[in-house]
Amino acid sequence: MDALSEAHGGRPFYLTVSPADLEYLDTLLDSVNLVNMQTYAGGKDLTPGDFTSLGYTSDQLLYGICPETNCGTRTVEEVEAEYTDKNLAGVHLWRLNSDNYVQEGEVQAQIYAFLHP
Repeated sequence: MDALSEAHGGRPFYLTVSPADLEYLDTLLDSVNLVNMQTYAGGKDLTPGDFTSLGYTSDQLLYGICPETNCGTRTVEEVEAEYTDKNLAGVHLWRLNSDNYVQEGEVQAQIYAFLHP
Protein backbone atom coordinates (compact mmCIF):
# COMPACT_ATOMS: atom_id res chain seq x y z
CA MET A 1 0.00 0.00 0.00
CA ASP A 2 2.89 2.33 0.74
CA ALA A 3 4.36 1.78 -2.75
CA LEU A 4 0.96 2.36 -4.31
CA SER A 5 0.60 5.57 -2.33
CA GLU A 6 4.00 6.80 -3.48
CA ALA A 7 3.14 5.98 -7.11
CA HIS A 8 0.04 8.17 -6.80
CA GLY A 9 1.63 11.29 -5.37
CA GLY A 10 1.40 10.35 -1.70
CA ARG A 11 -2.37 9.85 -1.66
CA PRO A 12 -3.10 7.37 1.15
CA PHE A 13 -4.61 3.99 0.37
CA TYR A 14 -6.38 1.93 3.02
CA LEU A 15 -7.19 -1.73 3.34
CA THR A 16 -10.49 -2.42 5.09
CA VAL A 17 -12.41 -5.55 6.03
CA SER A 18 -16.07 -6.11 6.96
CA PRO A 19 -16.07 -9.33 8.96
CA ALA A 20 -19.23 -11.06 10.19
CA ASP A 21 -17.18 -12.95 12.78
CA LEU A 22 -13.77 -12.80 14.41
CA GLU A 23 -12.30 -15.94 12.86
CA TYR A 24 -8.81 -15.26 11.44
CA LEU A 25 -9.14 -11.53 12.14
CA ASP A 26 -6.24 -11.67 14.59
CA THR A 27 -3.95 -12.74 11.72
CA LEU A 28 -4.76 -9.52 9.81
CA LEU A 29 -3.91 -7.12 12.61
CA ASP A 30 -0.76 -5.78 10.92
CA SER A 31 -2.32 -5.67 7.45
CA VAL A 32 -5.65 -3.88 7.96
CA ASN A 33 -6.15 -0.14 8.35
CA LEU A 34 -9.86 -0.08 9.17
CA VAL A 35 -12.48 -2.59 10.25
CA ASN A 36 -16.07 -2.01 9.13
CA MET A 37 -17.62 -3.78 12.09
CA GLN A 38 -20.51 -5.85 10.79
CA THR A 39 -22.58 -5.31 13.93
CA TYR A 40 -25.77 -6.36 12.15
CA ALA A 41 -27.04 -9.54 10.47
CA GLY A 42 -24.41 -12.29 10.97
CA GLY A 43 -22.31 -10.09 13.27
CA LYS A 44 -25.12 -8.53 15.30
CA ASP A 45 -23.67 -9.77 18.60
CA LEU A 46 -20.21 -8.28 17.96
CA THR A 47 -19.07 -5.29 20.00
CA PRO A 48 -16.10 -2.92 19.74
CA GLY A 49 -14.59 -4.79 22.69
CA ASP A 50 -14.47 -7.97 20.63
CA PHE A 51 -12.19 -6.22 18.14
CA THR A 52 -10.04 -4.36 20.66
CA SER A 53 -9.46 -7.62 22.53
CA LEU A 54 -7.75 -8.87 19.33
CA GLY A 55 -5.46 -5.83 19.30
CA TYR A 56 -7.34 -3.42 17.05
CA THR A 57 -7.57 0.13 18.34
CA SER A 58 -10.76 2.18 18.52
CA ASP A 59 -9.46 4.51 15.80
CA GLN A 60 -9.47 1.53 13.41
CA LEU A 61 -13.12 0.65 14.01
CA LEU A 62 -16.18 1.85 12.13
CA TYR A 63 -19.48 0.89 13.71
CA GLY A 64 -21.81 -0.88 11.32
CA ILE A 65 -25.50 -0.18 11.06
CA CYS A 66 -28.11 -1.67 8.77
CA PRO A 67 -30.54 1.09 7.71
CA GLU A 68 -33.19 -1.27 6.35
CA THR A 69 -36.47 -1.87 8.18
CA ASN A 70 -36.72 -5.01 10.30
CA CYS A 71 -32.97 -5.50 10.07
CA GLY A 72 -32.47 -6.40 13.72
CA THR A 73 -29.65 -3.90 14.05
CA ARG A 74 -28.98 -1.41 16.79
CA THR A 75 -30.84 1.88 16.62
CA VAL A 76 -29.24 5.07 15.37
CA GLU A 77 -29.19 6.34 18.96
CA GLU A 78 -27.42 3.18 20.19
CA VAL A 79 -24.82 3.43 17.42
CA GLU A 80 -24.20 7.11 18.15
CA ALA A 81 -23.78 6.38 21.88
CA GLU A 82 -21.35 3.51 21.23
CA TYR A 83 -19.41 5.60 18.70
CA THR A 84 -19.02 8.39 21.25
CA ASP A 85 -18.36 6.17 24.27
CA LYS A 86 -15.71 4.06 22.53
CA ASN A 87 -14.20 6.95 20.50
CA LEU A 88 -14.52 5.01 17.25
CA ALA A 89 -13.17 6.06 13.84
CA GLY A 90 -16.59 6.32 12.22
CA VAL A 91 -19.81 4.64 11.19
CA HIS A 92 -20.55 2.65 8.07
CA LEU A 93 -23.97 1.88 6.66
CA TRP A 94 -24.76 -1.46 5.11
CA ARG A 95 -26.49 -1.29 1.79
CA LEU A 96 -28.46 1.71 0.61
CA ASN A 97 -30.33 0.03 -2.20
CA SER A 98 -33.14 -2.08 -0.79
CA ASP A 99 -36.78 -1.50 -1.56
CA ASN A 100 -37.08 0.85 1.43
CA TYR A 101 -34.87 3.67 0.19
CA VAL A 102 -36.87 6.28 2.13
CA GLN A 103 -35.99 4.74 5.51
CA GLU A 104 -32.40 4.15 4.39
CA GLY A 105 -32.10 7.78 3.35
CA GLU A 106 -33.44 8.93 6.70
CA VAL A 107 -30.95 6.79 8.61
CA GLN A 108 -28.12 8.01 6.41
CA ALA A 109 -29.16 11.64 7.01
CA GLN A 110 -29.31 11.08 10.78
CA ILE A 111 -25.85 9.51 10.89
CA TYR A 112 -24.38 12.21 8.66
CA ALA A 113 -25.88 14.99 10.82
CA PHE A 114 -24.48 13.33 13.92
CA LEU A 115 -20.97 12.95 12.49
CA HIS A 116 -20.97 16.42 10.88
CA PRO A 117 -22.77 18.76 13.30
